[in-house]
Amino acid sequence: MRILVVAALASVASVQAAGVSGQGSWETTLQARDIDHDGTVDAYYDTDQDITWLADANFAMSSGYDTNSPPYAPGAMDWATASHWAQTLDLHGVEGWRLPTAFLPSGCTQTSFSCANAPSEMSRLFEHALGGANNTGPFTGIGLDTMYWTGTLFSYQDFGGPQRTLGFSFVDGSGGDTDELSLPLYAWAVHDGDIAAAVPEPQTYALLLAGIGLVVAATRRKRR
Repeated sequence: MRILVVAALASVASVQAAGVSGQGSWETTLQARDIDHDGTVDAYYDTDQDITWLADANFAMSSGYDTNSPPYAPGAMDWATASHWAQTLDLHGVEGWRLPTAFLPSGCTQTSFSCANAPSEMSRLFEHALGGANNTGPFTGIGLDTMYWTGTLFSYQDFGGPQRTLGFSFVDGSGGDTDELSLPLYAWAVHDGDIAAAVPEPQTYALLLAGIGLVVAATRRKRR
């Protein structure tokens, strides 16, 4: 097991850092998305990767989904629970979320190859958008002692299993692979593409309601 267990077993919640202006590209490549138009940013569209990140990197905890208790930090979950949470997430009518993807070299299917530090959507966010350590950009809930699950499973061919996956640490941008899918790590949901395209504007809802009203009125007239 190569993953950073110490980060996973933190007994206190992560300490939130502030976005560092001028570090990384986050101020231009991460675009705010207010799904329900209530004035609160729900997600950020990553123009560099063409995916949308939840604005709250520990939304599982703040939404009340997390059921873990000490000594694990709030929001930490095993891999199956984290994956299920992301796949079933419905955020103001937007579905289709998932855990971030890792990009495994072909050698990751061999026993002699360590998959540690394999690139992922989180590592690209860390390196490019956030420009490295000590920067959370516009996000909340990241903290600097936090390790996250990726959604990519793989297995070593020579062993025929067990299944393994990778975690990513925002401490220093490192990753590690493990077959201990029961470890309590954090979960951060992402969505393919820009969710703004899937969210109707308020005027669209108004036109839809007006159209329904006309249909109802016409039906009543016909019955009379």
